Amino acid sequence: MAACLRNMTFISSSLTKWTSKKPKCGQIQLNYVLPKRYLSGLLSNSTRCDQHQMHRHKQCLYRLLAARHASTGSANLPPGYIPDIPIAPMDDMKTVLPELNALGEPTLQSIGLAGNSPSGCVQQLLELIHVSLDMPWWGAIALGALAIRTVLFPVMIYQRRATINLRNHMPTITRLQQKINDAKTVGNQMELTKRSSELAEFMKRNDIKFRRLLIMPTVQVPVLLSVYQAIKSMSNLPVEVLKTGGISWFTDLTVADPYYILPASTALSILLMLELGAESQKTTDMSHAVKWMMRGMPVMVFLVTCKFSAGIAFYWSMNNLISLITVQFLKQPKVKKMFKLPDEVIHKKEVREKKGFMKGFTDMYDTSKLAAESNQRRHIDDMAFKKAGVGPVPKTYRYDPTKQKSKVTA
Repeated sequence: MAACLRNMTFISSSLTKWTSKKPKCGQIQLNYVLPKRYLSGLLSNSTRCDQHQMHRHKQCLYRLLAARHASTGSANLPPGYIPDIPIAPMDDMKTVLPELNALGEPTLQSIGLAGNSPSGCVQQLLELIHVSLDMPWWGAIALGALAIRTVLFPVMIYQRRATINLRNHMPTITRLQQKINDAKTVGNQMELTKRSSELAEFMKRNDIKFRRLLIMPTVQVPVLLSVYQAIKSMSNLPVEVLKTGGISWFTDLTVADPYYILPASTALSILLMLELGAESQKTTDMSHAVKWMMRGMPVMVFLVTCKFSAGIAFYWSMNNLISLITVQFLKQPKVKKMFKLPDEVIHKKEVREKKGFMKGFTDMYDTSKLAAESNQRRHIDDMAFKKAGVGPVPKTYRYDPTKQKSKVTA
């Protein structure tokens, strides 16, 4: 309110000064203009006058403000004055433009990727290889797969020792397991307990534990999922440089392989790993059902990876290829001695009846059916024994011997 009163006083005094002496036309150049709606409202509230006086007051006020602006503005500047270049708003520019790496590409972090999650760490690793070594993205993915396998190499050595130890004692384990299955089939509980104890004692004596064979798959699954999520996020965004970061027939890493070569190579490499026992038992050492189930897994992998982007399929195929090369590398005598791997015993192949696919499953079904019948008979016997122990005593005689009457002799 006080500011409004001061403005009214200034306007009134200015109008009095300028109405006393009329300026000549062109004497003052108009350089400053106020909105007419604001000015008319301001004057209508300050003075009550007719329309002619209002128009005259407006003209005087415009001239007064123009003169005031000219006296404080460019009138005091020397001729030829050039103002300094204004500073660009760099803070605003940073919020609009993404950061660039050494190759002139937007960084993954500036576009919302490469965070602190496991998949974000994988993205940071791939970007570091791509930028620092100036490699194309397909080379960065291949070298990233090699780096991850190098980190997991001690885990692979540990499982390799457990796998060789199991293969060396596999014939004895198979023989004891067959005896256990035979005891289950005929329902001989004493024989089953005896053979089970023998198998447990044999495995404890030779330090054999089946759970050690699952260490490498257990560690690889979260790593593979992290890489899958990392490349999938980069493909879905998409990262523009990935569209030209491939090689040969798969130049675009953000879409699926149009010729299905990468999914086929991935499935084939998994089949070779299973048959050679790269990271687990050989399929020849597995039971019939497990063996064929593992052999059917590459078919499922092929059907799934057909829809994956080329970057994901390429990483998976490279990961399997590195695993196969590592297994062959660890078979060298000097390498085995360096990492203290036990020698693999070559057993004589036992002559077994070769069963077909359907024949093996039929025999397995018959064996499980006999085992189920044996378990049912044993359950019936247990229920009958329990009932005999807690139920009433059945009557097996004509009279109660405890209630005999003594004969009276005459």
